[in-house]
Amino acid sequence: MYFRFQDPIFAILVIIIVLVFWLRKFWGRHASLRFSSNWAINEIVKKRRSRLRVVLILLRFLMLVCLTTALMRPQIGRKWTETKAEGIDIMLAIDLSGSMRAHDFEKDGKLVSRLEIVKEVVNDFITQRIYDRIGLVIFAEEPFLVSPLTTHHDWLVENFNRLEIGIVRPNSTAIGSAIGMAVNRLRHVESESRVMILLTDGENNAGKLPPIAAAETANAFQVKIYSIGVGKTGSVLMPRVRDNQVITNESGHSVMDWVESDIDEFTLQEAAHITGGKYFRATRTEGLELIYEEIDKMEKTEVEIVHYDNSTELMFYPMLLGLILLILEIILNRTFLHKIP
Repeated sequence: MYFRFQDPIFAILVIIIVLVFWLRKFWGRHASLRFSSNWAINEIVKKRRSRLRVVLILLRFLMLVCLTTALMRPQIGRKWTETKAEGIDIMLAIDLSGSMRAHDFEKDGKLVSRLEIVKEVVNDFITQRIYDRIGLVIFAEEPFLVSPLTTHHDWLVENFNRLEIGIVRPNSTAIGSAIGMAVNRLRHVESESRVMILLTDGENNAGKLPPIAAAETANAFQVKIYSIGVGKTGSVLMPRVRDNQVITNESGHSVMDWVESDIDEFTLQEAAHITGGKYFRATRTEGLELIYEEIDKMEKTEVEIVHYDNSTELMFYPMLLGLILLILEIILNRTFLHKIP
């Protein structure tokens, strides 16, 4: 709810009215009759009825203020905004294989795992896509649907943050199967824009569906793939694991080993190219953030914002009050407070 004056410029008239009533005492009328003594006049002024004539001045002043207020057009009403959005349907496919434990990203000057950085960046991406439906597939030896397409992003982020390596058997990577599952969730969606963001740090070595064949299927259903190769190649630090548990030393720190890491960039590039998407490479935290920002800019949601303003004119009320005050002044001036010419 709000209260406003549609034409506040007329407020200057109130200042003029105040000045006129203040200056009028210096513009007093000249006496029509002259007396040798003002004794009689003073006696008349002492009478109560004579003193009450100031009421007429007050009524006239209030009447003019009311009419000026009416000219300012007071209004009461409410404003609201409706947002009409044509959202994009996005399926996220996140690699959760054992290699995502590799510590080759920096955070606050310390090496952290690939998965930790991916969670932070993806969370930010999800929360910024307010009007889009977003789903999530994780994969390692096989794909697993975490969430279908949804606009409940808080729920999606909460469930994504619960995920840890080992939920899905982590010893291999089924990239093609993950693409197939994400496409299956997008192919029946009635949307002008269907997007899949595939993030992995390895190469396809599991599953029955080759990544290139899966990408061709995605293209047939007009699903665009943005693929991201995350992490460094060559020797990287990896926590030592036994029975899916990270081994720690006496100080409680993870025991780290140097292992070889490799990414099948050709397959990721080809999958993106087939669908009209784009391939990205991320070896630093800042680089991964910039990649998701670039995808965010390329796949923008069309939003139409409509503003409504429903107001009610109140000028009738000060105008009516001003008219009542004018009539009251006239009546008092002609009757009870009548003055001698």
